[in-house]
Amino acid sequence: MVRFLKIAITPFLFLLYFVVLTPFYPLFLINPFKYRKMATPFLSSISYIALRIWGLRINKTGHQIKKGENFLIVGNHLSYLDVLIYATMYPCCFVTSVEVRDTFFLGHLCKLGGCVFVERRNRKGLRGEIKEIEDALAYGLNVIVFPEATSTNGESVLRFKRPLFQSAITVGKDVLPVVLNYTKINNKGLSIENRDLLFWYGDMEFAPHFWKFLNLDSIRCEVKTLPPITDTDSREITDLSETAHALIEKDFNAITS
Repeated sequence: MVRFLKIAITPFLFLLYFVVLTPFYPLFLINPFKYRKMATPFLSSISYIALRIWGLRINKTGHQIKKGENFLIVGNHLSYLDVLIYATMYPCCFVTSVEVRDTFFLGHLCKLGGCVFVERRNRKGLRGEIKEIEDALAYGLNVIVFPEATSTNGESVLRFKRPLFQSAITVGKDVLPVVLNYTKINNKGLSIENRDLLFWYGDMEFAPHFWKFLNLDSIRCEVKTLPPITDTDSREITDLSETAHALIEKDFNAITS
């Protein structure tokens, strides 16, 4: 019965998302940063409701953010669920790839959410994309980046791509490293055998994977906010990206069996 209700309610959550944000979307074309600031509290609230309905519970630990602070937030990436989890904790806009933008349905959700899209395979437009992140940070928005540049199977934290760290250096904003570990699926420890019920990576298609996810009873995860990396305006980009990677890798529980 609970599983049926979860599946039945999900379309209404998506409908609410579209109904609330679509009338305001023209504002994005006028002032994308004002639109993002307006949208983020709603995104945070609806993400929280969705995760509760879907049976996902978060254990939050680590550094406490003070009101009024904003950061370039960087974290490891395992699933589309990461976005909802981070959104409940840090009202923010996300940086994601044009491949996600072009994914049926998921891409439109990201557009309404005010995501910044980057073309990781082509550096021609990279300067403009970094400038957009810089402007968002300067406007007071939290911006979340997944520097691995892809979601993974959980066996390691991939080496971080460096270019987007330049935005924090230019604007002088602290970098906030965040570690996400999924711990249980249906009350069983996470393992190689069950991870694909949750992790979304490689050439997996969104719709079939999401349907399987909706049939899960419960998911548990832990999110640890690490202390901010400060003095970014005096750091080299390689040092900044490698420091963030080392901190996240240290607290990430890699799947080995």
